[in-house]
Amino acid sequence: MSEPARTFHWADYLVFASILVISGIIGCVAGRGQDSAEDFTLAGRGMGLLPVALSIVGSLAAVYVLGIPAEMYLDGVQQWHIFILPLFVAVFVTALLFVPLFYPLKIASIYEYLELRYKSKVPKITSTLLFILALIMNMGVSLFTPSTALESVTGFPTWASILACSGIAIFYTTTGGLKAVIWTDAFQALFTMAGLLAVAIQGTIAVGGFAEVFEISDRGGRLNFFVMDPDPSTRVTFWGCFIGGIFGWLGYYGINQPTYQRYASLPNQRKAKLSVFLNIPGIALLMTVTCYCGLVIYAYYDKKGCDPVMNGELANPNQIAPYFVMEVLNYPGIPGLFVATLFSGTLSTCAASLAGISSVVWEDLLKWKYGHISNTKQVWVNRGLVLIFGILGTGFAVLVTFLEGTVLQFAFSFTGAITGPVLGMYLLGAIFPCATGIGASVGAFVALGVLIWINVGQYSLNTNLSFKPTRIDMCPVANITTNMTELLTTTQMMTTQNITTPMMEPEYNPLEKWYGLSYLWYPMLGTAVTMVVGLLFSCVAGVQRTENVEPRYMMPVANICCCCLPKSTQDCLQCGMDHDEEAMDADVLDEKRVSTISGGDYVNGGMDNMGMEMDKTKL
Repeated sequence: MSEPARTFHWADYLVFASILVISGIIGCVAGRGQDSAEDFTLAGRGMGLLPVALSIVGSLAAVYVLGIPAEMYLDGVQQWHIFILPLFVAVFVTALLFVPLFYPLKIASIYEYLELRYKSKVPKITSTLLFILALIMNMGVSLFTPSTALESVTGFPTWASILACSGIAIFYTTTGGLKAVIWTDAFQALFTMAGLLAVAIQGTIAVGGFAEVFEISDRGGRLNFFVMDPDPSTRVTFWGCFIGGIFGWLGYYGINQPTYQRYASLPNQRKAKLSVFLNIPGIALLMTVTCYCGLVIYAYYDKKGCDPVMNGELANPNQIAPYFVMEVLNYPGIPGLFVATLFSGTLSTCAASLAGISSVVWEDLLKWKYGHISNTKQVWVNRGLVLIFGILGTGFAVLVTFLEGTVLQFAFSFTGAITGPVLGMYLLGAIFPCATGIGASVGAFVALGVLIWINVGQYSLNTNLSFKPTRIDMCPVANITTNMTELLTTTQMMTTQNITTPMMEPEYNPLEKWYGLSYLWYPMLGTAVTMVVGLLFSCVAGVQRTENVEPRYMMPVANICCCCLPKSTQDCLQCGMDHDEEAMDADVLDEKRVSTISGGDYVNGGMDNMGMEMDKTKL
């Protein structure tokens, strides 16, 4: 039987182009009337609940729509845990602790909190630079995701797709700011779900029904929900997904500038919390459907008896989903719909990253010196920042094309190496009033160094890149012969992980075991190292006096988590901090609007008041 032609029909190009044009139009129309930097970066704090919630969900689609099916195809459904179970924990922690901590401050950049809490610019600048690096990496991975998909189905060069996609994202972000990003994200989130459902339904029919999909997946070892191996070097386990996933999600929901900008654009704290809670059904549905799509794709090619990755028809496993769409859903317009789904997620992620970077760079690095310029000029400065960092993200996307492994692993590895230390800086300051800014910064740099060391070592040794076997017995003989060496190598790598002989013990290298640490543990390791080193350094260099730290900059962790314990025990756990319930009330705090930092001064009981007292003393 002849293979279907894997090329775009004119209807595919029409659907694909229409979605991108509609996204651009929505962005331009929704983003009109940008009169100030606050309008550009926070949408005037007047957005609606539903578009904000959809926007937060949609910004995750770029990497996951392509990366999750590839992971399910190669390694099974055990990573479903990282998307569902830890999500519940992270969302509740964010809504109960992080939103009440950040929202009442009314700051444009979430990193301003670090300066307010530590009374030092060092931790703010440290986290800002790490954040910029993380988002540039995130943009690069997101741009690479649909570009490699488009190449696999049309032959259109990856680099050209990267340039086109980044150009569109830069265009409507510079034109409309955060409001344009949110409304476009909301449209793209709904559209992405429609495309995924089309793949899941038609793919199930092609395989032979739900029962057939799960039977084949079970036979191939893909229904591995609970791998309870405690070894942290095992690539994916339940513990790595659950524990590491909590810290990864906290990095996204708790201390991520694009996420903060979205819920900070809502008019009150109650809606901000609700927008975070609404992500539970949205993310759960998105991740469950994408995981199922991966199982459908595996079942189809297992039943066919020819894995296109091992057969050499695909350059890398990240192309498996669009390849499947072109083969099974090769009806005019459907492949274009799916590729447009990928590009929609990428546009959402890139636009959110660019809006976040422009806001952070302006508020944290430039405003103290150029804050006196007119509102119009401030908007144009932010637009210029979007353009500059858009170009940097595009350059990193080209670099990603030369790396091995699935796009999901790369995204977790390098962004996790940065997310962990930054999360540690926030938790250290919000939980321990004795922590200092220098201590937090030193801890973050030590953690970053450790994680970069592991990352570089892992990629240099090519560890953790072996996956479960796939069938190639029905592939053309020529292709099997060409790729047999790669197959044998992969099989050998997988076999040696499960066989232990005394003869191999003298060759054991503990450094390779260290490099083999699963990427799922990176966020937790980075957070832990930052907090431990930060506390130790703070104690050695001189702790910060508790009375110098305002309660509104601290998390009432003991009040929430240990509410049944005696008041004296709670006070001890909170290092003597008095979290006044009225002061922590959402409605009261919303009324006490705190102005943002300007020229390095602190507000409402901070350094401004201290300066006034000093002046009075001199008088």
